Formats: sequence, structure tokens, C-alpha cells
Amino acid sequence: MTPDKPVLTLFYDSHCPICAGEIAWLQRRNSLGRVVFQDIHAAGFDTSALGVSREELLAEMHAVNAAGHLLKGIDVFALLYAALDLPWLAAPLQWWWSRPLFIRLYAWFARYRTRLASFWPGKSCHDGQCGL
Repeated sequence: MTPDKPVLTLFYDSHCPICAGEIAWLQRRNSLGRVVFQDIHAAGFDTSALGVSREELLAEMHAVNAAGHLLKGIDVFALLYAALDLPWLAAPLQWWWSRPLFIRLYAWFARYRTRLASFWPGKSCHDGQCGL
């Protein structure tokens, strides 16, 4: 198969065990190269070109689409899942009647993910911090 042009650059927190687990699963589905995965903790990674701080990247999921627009939150997941041929995950994030629920659920998850990760198998979290 010929790799596609990336449609999304995803910025993720490799120090979060929950996030790292999902990213590993998503990377395995990325055989066509539609998504570029960028660890925000990688040596030399600089947020200045994005116009957001490291703290903002840690607060919720961010990505840049092929047109160069910065996306965050549920919009990232909708495009990400669609790019990886996961329409059954992407569609509910865009339906008018379920989107508000997913926005609230994701906001709650993003806020408490370090606390939730302390219950995750193989965790590296202590006192609400996951290697940050």
C-alpha cells in the first residue's frame, strides 16, 4: 500500500499511561501514514510554532490538520478516528445530539486523567502527576 499524505499531526502526552496506551493502538492502525504522532515530551519539541503553551497541550488533545489549522478537544478525535478508518468512533462525535455529551465527557476526562491514570496498570503516577 502506498502511504497517504498526512491529514493530521497529533500532539500527545507520552507520560500519561492512558494516553500512551491509546496512542500505541492508534499508531498500529496508521499503516497509510495519515497521522503524524508528535510526543510533546520529545527532545527538541517546541510549542512556539503552534502558538500554544506546553500547559495547554497537556490540558487537552491538540492537533494540526492538513490546512495548518490548530484543533483541540473532540474535534481532534473526530478527525483522527476518521483518518484512521474508524468511522464508528468518529461519527458519534459529530452527531448533533451526542456531540454535546462527548464534549462534556472529554472535558471531564482531560481534567482528571492524571488521577484516573493512577489506577491504570503499569502506571507511573504519583500524587496526581504522571511523569510530568
